[in-house]
Amino acid sequence: MGYTCAVLGRQTVPLLRSWRRAHPHIPLDVVRRDNSTAGLATGDTDVAILRTVPAEPRIRTEALYTEDRVAAVPDDHPLGDRDQVLLAELTARPDLPLALWPDTGTASPDLWPPQHRPARTVEVGNVDEWLNLIAAGGAFGLGAAGTAESHGHPGIRFIPVSDAPAATVYLARPVHPTHPLTEDFLAAVRDVVSD
Repeated sequence: MGYTCAVLGRQTVPLLRSWRRAHPHIPLDVVRRDNSTAGLATGDTDVAILRTVPAEPRIRTEALYTEDRVAAVPDDHPLGDRDQVLLAELTARPDLPLALWPDTGTASPDLWPPQHRPARTVEVGNVDEWLNLIAAGGAFGLGAAGTAESHGHPGIRFIPVSDAPAATVYLARPVHPTHPLTEDFLAAVRDVVSD
């Protein structure tokens, strides 16, 4: 199973454990691939959890659920002690750019109203670079709640963004399955997220 920044957030461990109980002799490898298909297009993975729909006709996606958005700010940021923030508050400091990873991230300046869009952006290649840049005070980020649930970081404070649109989590697979238990696994994922 491939992923890019977060698998299923807090539902990841229940999925892994339920698969292991139901299929003790069928290993489930969870691998991060930092591309838009999380390894599906290259054949590195058989299924993937994505937060964007890839522009790849050989891949089928289905929406599983939506996640709230969270801001990622350095822990010493002026907004760091807030319980929630607004998009416009995040861009009030024009010196702090928005960190983006274009191939797989869900954030873009288009999420902000035109008059409050980030003055600058900076691109990163993966979630680790994103976290480190933010923790060092070089940017702020906007992510899905699953990222915060999967990537606690001592230098970052994740804060719910009350006016940001939700992010969708997708289950993706090749149009022609590459593993004989693909349908069983898809059913297991659907079962875990429906609880």
